[in-house]
Amino acid sequence: VKLQHAHIVPLECAFYDLQQNRGFLHFKRYEGDLAVWIEGVKGSSFRQPHRLGEPSEASVVDRLPMVLRIVHAMVQSVSHMHSYGPSGVVHGDLKPSNWLWDADSSSPLLCDFETAKDRGGEIGESTQHACTTTAPHLHTPKYTAPELEEDPRHPKTRQSD
Repeated sequence: VKLQHAHIVPLECAFYDLQQNRGFLHFKRYEGDLAVWIEGVKGSSFRQPHRLGEPSEASVVDRLPMVLRIVHAMVQSVSHMHSYGPSGVVHGDLKPSNWLWDADSSSPLLCDFETAKDRGGEIGESTQHACTTTAPHLHTPKYTAPELEEDPRHPKTRQSD
């Protein structure tokens, strides 16, 4: 709940279901993810360059500042997450579809903290327990670090993010 950053999806509310004995987080809703946005940038029929912060007749050179701005925003959010608290938070499943696209700010927002692990124990006992029992198996093979491919029980680290 305290992990707040301009490029991390903001938490709107949290609640705990006593019958199911589990907590739920509700985040602000965004229309699309970065994977969809990337496909839009690749395909000219879908593209609306003025909405992406680039000139309407953008060349590769024209797009470079936009790409650098987006990558910088992504690096900032991951860096913030990794440096949060005494030992940092590890996301555990970084991939294009876990970045939502905020059309208002024309920037990516990191989301889907289902497999996140607070290395310092500040997320909370129930979340930490979930991360150490089931979450090590949750990852996307195409985006998984080699050490996690070899051993799914290998602890997720900043390096594997």
